[in-house]
Amino acid sequence: MMTRAYLGQWLLPALLGILISLSPGATHAQDSHIPYVAPPSAKVCRPDRLVWVNTSSGRYLFRNNRLYGRTRNGEYMCRRDADHIGYRPASTGQHA
Repeated sequence: MMTRAYLGQWLLPALLGILISLSPGATHAQDSHIPYVAPPSAKVCRPDRLVWVNTSSGRYLFRNNRLYGRTRNGEYMCRRDADHIGYRPASTGQHA
């Protein structure tokens, strides 16, 4: 049987550590050093002209769309290039 002193040596600190790591404002040390890497197209066009092209549907999404950068098949592209290739804006009612 474990004594209370023994439980206090490892159980309480372990539970406290778990609770702190699960709190909404917690940041993980290993994530804090990962730099943001802009997509290649961001280096050649203005950020407000960068769109996410869903290559499966042939439609592009603007930054304020919830699916921006999240569809399975897609890539970042300048809007002018997407228009030139033949992609069209998604019909979600959202625009730049």
